[in-house]
Amino acid sequence: MTNTFTTSDLALAAYLRYQGFELVSVNDISGRPGKKEFEYEWQKGSLRADDVQDEFRRGKGSVDPIRYFDEIKNLKNIIHEK
Repeated sequence: MTNTFTTSDLALAAYLRYQGFELVSVNDISGRPGKKEFEYEWQKGSLRADDVQDEFRRGKGSVDPIRYFDEIKNLKNIIHEK
C-alpha cells in the first residue's frame, strides 16, 4: 500500500527527496500563478512523511549541505522544465 503527501514548500520538498521519498508529480496550484505543489509517495511501514515534516519544522534533521542543495537545484530544474 502506498501513501501520498503534498507540500508547496520547496525546502521541505527537497528535504523529503533527500530522505528518499519518491517524487510522484509537480502540479500548478489553482489560483496561485507560478506556485507549485510537490506530491510524494511512500510505502506503508516506512518512515512517514508527516514525521519527516515534523523533524524538518523543529530543526531536528541533519543533512549533507551539498546534497541538500543539489536536491533544491533538481526541484527547481523540474519546475522550470514544465
